[in-house]
Amino acid sequence: MDYLISVSFGELTLKGDNRKDFENRIIRKIKKAISNFEVEEFYKEQGKVYIKADKELFEEMIEQIKKVFGIFYICERIVLNSEIKYGIFFVIHIKNCKKTYL
Repeated sequence: MDYLISVSFGELTLKGDNRKDFENRIIRKIKKAISNFEVEEFYKEQGKVYIKADKELFEEMIEQIKKVFGIFYICERIVLNSEIKYGIFFVIHIKNCKKTYL
């Protein structure tokens, strides 16, 4: 199980050909904001940045990342490293009992 910080960008997804420039600039600013912390892994995937570090430091790191302009959303994320064995799957059925709408 891995613990990550997930950082989403704001209006960067609306930019055109220069989107990578904006993303690279904000990534440099994020790295600078958390330069005092030890980061195990830092990678970008589909308009988000994922930061793998010591879970104990997450609160302090998030406080520093909040100060970077252009950040839309920050959350802690758990990634499960699991394998499907023997073709066993499960389904969760959810029933909404209360159906009142405004």
